[in-house]
Amino acid sequence: ILLPYDDLELDLPNRLAYYKGRLAYCTGDGIEAMRTPAIGKKKVGDQELTVYGPPEPFAPCGAACPDFQARRCKPHAKLRVVVSTQQNVGGVYEFQTTSWNSLRNITESLRLIQTATRGKLAWIPLTFEISPQTVQPADGSPPNTAWIARVIFRGSPQELLGVVHARLRVEAPLHAEIRQLEASIRGEEQWTEPPEAIAHHRAEFMPESDAEDDG
Repeated sequence: ILLPYDDLELDLPNRLAYYKGRLAYCTGDGIEAMRTPAIGKKKVGDQELTVYGPPEPFAPCGAACPDFQARRCKPHAKLRVVVSTQQNVGGVYEFQTTSWNSLRNITESLRLIQTATRGKLAWIPLTFEISPQTVQPADGSPPNTAWIARVIFRGSPQELLGVVHARLRVEAPLHAEIRQLEASIRGEEQWTEPPEAIAHHRAEFMPESDAEDDG
């Protein structure tokens, strides 16, 4: 896989969320939350449905919230990737997870890679894996095996840096050429009107005395 951004928050957006059916009843970042309150009931056929109002600030968010403790509120993360073999650029695939272990694995791995590359994540060839891992449930029940996602670079730290250096050697001339082209276009845009058009505009919009003074 390839990541589309150098920004981890764009590659792996995540939040805490409590869903009721398809409704995101409460969402937050562990510090602040927004909850959709129930404001009444309505009948649709033989069913009585709850009516919800606009989202409002809600507290506490995170470990102190009863819904979090009851595991009704879970992490929701989306890993956005480009598959290295795809034949077009402009769209991404998404892997969605509500697993704390998968979210931690992917986040810590990408942070480590980003630290080693001094901030570079985009377009580095990586591998996405789902593999069995022994986990200890939070409720104290016996350990079990779960399938956990992770993202790794297949190679040594020196090979990772070599890939980044090669990528930067390709990108640096391209970025310089783009900046030169943009500067050239901006310079041309300042002189797009021919002299006769400028003279016509001056005659139309400037008083005759002002035009003579300026001349």
